[in-house]
Amino acid sequence: MGSYVDFSLINERKSLEDLVLEHYQGTREYCLYEAIEDAECFGASFLTFLNQHKQLDSIADVPRAIIDELVFMFREYEYFNDALNCFEDLSGAGTWRKTQYYVSATQEVWQYANDEIKQLWGYLIKGRSLLNDATFGVEGLDTFIGFWTVKEQEIMIQFIEQHFDSLDNLSQISGDGENEKEALIAVARALNVARVYQNVLLFSTERTTEFDGLLKNLFASN
Repeated sequence: MGSYVDFSLINERKSLEDLVLEHYQGTREYCLYEAIEDAECFGASFLTFLNQHKQLDSIADVPRAIIDELVFMFREYEYFNDALNCFEDLSGAGTWRKTQYYVSATQEVWQYANDEIKQLWGYLIKGRSLLNDATFGVEGLDTFIGFWTVKEQEIMIQFIEQHFDSLDNLSQISGDGENEKEALIAVARALNVARVYQNVLLFSTERTTEFDGLLKNLFASN
């Protein structure tokens, strides 16, 4: 099936950090239970952290790798727990696209982007850690998770509508896998939904060696 970028919307007016801390105990219990069957699915330092911390009130002093793995596992925990309903999957709005479309889209965005836009679009491509907005990364995991705040969504909307087309027009273009603007169509549709609810927009990007290689030069100076 290949690798994809997909979008979801936080259902409440909370930050991703707020949700991770709020549901830390549930995520912790889920991970420790899963580790009984297959501890190798988790980083050793991550499991050590969970065993040492029954509660978590702040991420300020937590290593980035542990925070990133915690975010990823919270998303998995939420997915398998229907009672939580923290996120709204936007794939039904036509936002699910193969990562290959984001290569050409990134090259096109770069023609007009200033440093701020490059940083925001970079979160979409490379993920975004809750700790200092660093690149998201979990050892052995081929998925990046990132997000745009409501204010950042407004910045992206202004950029897209200034240099490409309105969100409404882009959202109405038929995305059949053949359109050269496939990625921009997906982003526009996600932003169009998000601006109605004014909540944080989350995205998940599956990385591939080819994808990393094609984008390496674009981000080399950022």
